[in-house]
Amino acid sequence: VDSGKITLDDSVTISERAASMGGSQMYMEAGETHTVAELMEGVAMASANDGCVALSEFVAGSEEIFVERMNERAAELGMRDTHFVNTNGLPVAGHYSSAYDIAVMSRKLYAFEETHKWFTTWQSTITVGLPGKEKEFGLTNTNKLIKAYPGCNGIKTGFTAEAGYCLSASATREDTHLIAVALGCETSKLRNAQIAKLFDYGFANFGSKCIAEQGAVLTRMQVARGRALPSIMPMAPSWQAAAHRPQPLHFSSSMWMIRLFMSFSSRFICRPGRVAAHARPLLL
Repeated sequence: VDSGKITLDDSVTISERAASMGGSQMYMEAGETHTVAELMEGVAMASANDGCVALSEFVAGSEEIFVERMNERAAELGMRDTHFVNTNGLPVAGHYSSAYDIAVMSRKLYAFEETHKWFTTWQSTITVGLPGKEKEFGLTNTNKLIKAYPGCNGIKTGFTAEAGYCLSASATREDTHLIAVALGCETSKLRNAQIAKLFDYGFANFGSKCIAEQGAVLTRMQVARGRALPSIMPMAPSWQAAAHRPQPLHFSSSMWMIRLFMSFSSRFICRPGRVAAHARPLLL
């Protein structure tokens, strides 16, 4: 959508393969059509596996080609502990990621403002079914923290028996925006509690400070054998840093938080049973 190749209003025809997906879905039938926006809403709110496959086929021609592009994009973003095999995260050999990588991906995703309304909508409906067989299908956001935690505004839950209960969540208070990731939790209640614990820690120990505005000249320096330039090259967009008051950090599941350019992270491969009890600062 961002590149202009497709629009949110484009129509997508649901294939037999997309309609056959199990797990969380919108129960669409092969041959019915939906807009890109409708499918994106179903994916964002209700983890619609059939919507994931339909969108991938529409964008790339096949899910397999789309997955290749996913892995290429992951490499571009520096997601070193990630390898995709499908578009929806259903269990399959060789499909894995880490809390750190999911947070990197989430941060990039959240930069697209169009997604925010899907992340924060609690309930919606969509009409599914072939002509003459249409019915209303209710969508309820699987991320309960958007109602339970003040400032929570995303992002995505996940669950399989192999991976456990997972969540990449986002929360904003004033100028501070945090992303936290919990993986491999035994219950959704524990997953939400771990994310809330991370957010509480982040908001208590980090604060935003603008250290330079875009275009500001911080200083002028004399350079040996240099020559005067007609203008000063402006800086990149404003840099902000997080002020941190060190405190012990102990959590029971792999998780990661990021505040713009300063983060507090635990870097572990997301495989069943893997937990994190170590964290280190990371400057992006």
